[in-house]
Amino acid sequence: MKQQRFTTALLNQRSSRKEQIIQWLDKYLHWIVCAVITACVWGIALIGLSLSRPTLAVDTDYNNNAVSEQIAKEWQRQASLEFGDIPREPTAEELRYMEAYTAQKQKELDEVRR
Repeated sequence: MKQQRFTTALLNQRSSRKEQIIQWLDKYLHWIVCAVITACVWGIALIGLSLSRPTLAVDTDYNNNAVSEQIAKEWQRQASLEFGDIPREPTAEELRYMEAYTAQKQKELDEVRR
């Protein structure tokens, strides 16, 4: 009877925390290893893709001041045209109209002065 109680107590004894961790690792270790390997592969792939992609900004060169100045002037010109800060270059037709109008007004002023 004493032997039976001892065996039952031995079999029903709770496993220690260390043994529980070992059992859990035995159960899930392959999934943990797979997750770590997958994360490493994804990391290497993303780094490789980011290093190998071509430069998207063809016209810009941060080391070339002339190109930067040209780009800045173009942006300023476009902004000036859009917001009316600087008048745009008149077309040939507009120049002819302005010259004709100026000549007409000058003729009127000359007549008034006489």
